[in-house]
Amino acid sequence: MNKIWRDEVAFAISAAKLKNENIYIDDHIIAEEILGYLVKRLEGVLEHCLNIQEGRCMTWYKHDECLRLQYILFDITNDSKYMSEEMLSFYNRGLL
Repeated sequence: MNKIWRDEVAFAISAAKLKNENIYIDDHIIAEEILGYLVKRLEGVLEHCLNIQEGRCMTWYKHDECLRLQYILFDITNDSKYMSEEMLSFYNRGLL
């Protein structure tokens, strides 16, 4: 395992315990903290694309890797800022 990721996830869990004032927090809260951390890391990768506006690659039809990454982010968050209907249709038809 990547020690940096491991330490940052551990920090997110510790912060959640402090925020909830309980060291025995629910597994769902821990899962949300870990997924939140993962989303931030994936957004950081996506931001390396020079065509990002408001969290979405504007040339996604040319950038297979951006479209795949945005689909992963959409799948985790269900946030439409990552995938429009057109993008979902394109992705689901396997036109990559």
